[in-house]
Amino acid sequence: MRLADVLRNAGIEALTGSKNPGDTEITGITLNSQNVEPGSLFIAIRGKVTDGHNYVASAVKKGAAALLLEEVSAEIPDLGIPFAKTSDSRAAASIVASNFHDHPSLAMKVVGVTGTNGKTTVSHMIEAGWKADGINTGLLGTIENRYMGKTEPASLTTPDPIAFMSMLREMKNAGATNVTLEVSSHALDLKRVDGCHFDAAIFTNLTQDHLDYHKTLEDYFRAKERLFSEILEKSAKKEVFSIINADDPFANRISVPKKGQKITFSTKKKDSVVFAENFTLDSGGIKAKLATPWGKVELDSKLMGKHNLYNMMAAAGTLLSLGSSPRTTGRALSELRRIPGRLERIETALGIDVFVDYAHTPDALENVLACLKPLCAQRLITVVGCGGDRDRGKRPLMASVGRRYSDMLIVTSDNPRTEDPERIIADMTEGIEPQDPGVVVITDREEAIKHAVDKAGSRDTVLIAGKGHENYQIIGTEKIHFDDREVAEKYLEAKDRRGL
Repeated sequence: MRLADVLRNAGIEALTGSKNPGDTEITGITLNSQNVEPGSLFIAIRGKVTDGHNYVASAVKKGAAALLLEEVSAEIPDLGIPFAKTSDSRAAASIVASNFHDHPSLAMKVVGVTGTNGKTTVSHMIEAGWKADGINTGLLGTIENRYMGKTEPASLTTPDPIAFMSMLREMKNAGATNVTLEVSSHALDLKRVDGCHFDAAIFTNLTQDHLDYHKTLEDYFRAKERLFSEILEKSAKKEVFSIINADDPFANRISVPKKGQKITFSTKKKDSVVFAENFTLDSGGIKAKLATPWGKVELDSKLMGKHNLYNMMAAAGTLLSLGSSPRTTGRALSELRRIPGRLERIETALGIDVFVDYAHTPDALENVLACLKPLCAQRLITVVGCGGDRDRGKRPLMASVGRRYSDMLIVTSDNPRTEDPERIIADMTEGIEPQDPGVVVITDREEAIKHAVDKAGSRDTVLIAGKGHENYQIIGTEKIHFDDREVAEKYLEAKDRRGL
């Protein structure tokens, strides 16, 4: 592809460095100098840890055909290859990736889900709705990326712009026509999806998380809001939809595109586009009737909790907006039985209810515990930790929420990374009364889960929170295999063998 075509609409201020630089043939694009091959366009990005401009010479030595830079130093013209200048190489990279891969998002229906909690569940629900309609789907998310029978583990909630656009193109070429993806606040702040043309964007909710990165809740909100006010606004799709949780305090601050439709959902506001006019939440799941302009959607789901009712309303509003029928939508959402690591039940014959959940924010943990507490026949035992090298401010909030709902709270490690696990636990327990008999500190996560299982009696409920679907633990810089579900099953089986 010609360099001029690769750089089209990417905010290029100047293109020079050779005669007819726009005619240079580009055979690949990369942000990493180590991945440069002959014919590559190397895009230099300033990161928090390193600056891509420091690796320009290395990229040229490996055969880069052209450069895209924010800063043109005196040495650049002497390198003998074309170079383009932009004021924002992150935003440019996303547009360049779309150009290079022939704008795959224009050929498919694409839905982006953002918010603190619920992104994974809502994405899976939308996928289930499309599959019920016989639509070829793709999904990119926290757990895995999958399309047309192919599945691969996800390394990031939202990949870098080049990997992201490459994956969209693969999905399109494989026959997928509809794609749903989780859009993280990091991805929005780093402009990874700026080159994507969305049909719809969903806002689930916003509570404290990632303040190690965003610093303030306002900054965090602004990153999320970009999906609507900037990215969806610029979409080339003829009609776009903003699906908004009207019950969230931040809902009214989201600037939705004027050319599109705003689809609100609520359990409280009758004038919302999708309104839960009646619902019941119990140990059997969720039963609800949703009033919508497209007709009534009837839900009878085994998924539990009010938070999942909100997730279903978000999915229903999206599916109906994009052409699904109320009947198919209700059936598909009702038949979805399991989201990996989201209130996932661990089967046992001991009469103990054991659940694993990804809840790693105070709000998510409270949602899950508020769901389980009224359903507990006896005690509620909670195992929870907090990740290292992440938002310290939420640590005491997590423990406080856990203690408020639990008869026994076991505070432990999550992914300590390069922090001292004892320091993380000290942060968590700073607001808990010393010598509280309902609180146990066990630093080793496997021992903490074992203790919860050992202490649980018939008709007790155990929640193991924080890691959900994750099958690893990060200690220092090493990632080791660790799966809460496997550990719980191991000790439940041992308890079963020796008797309750």
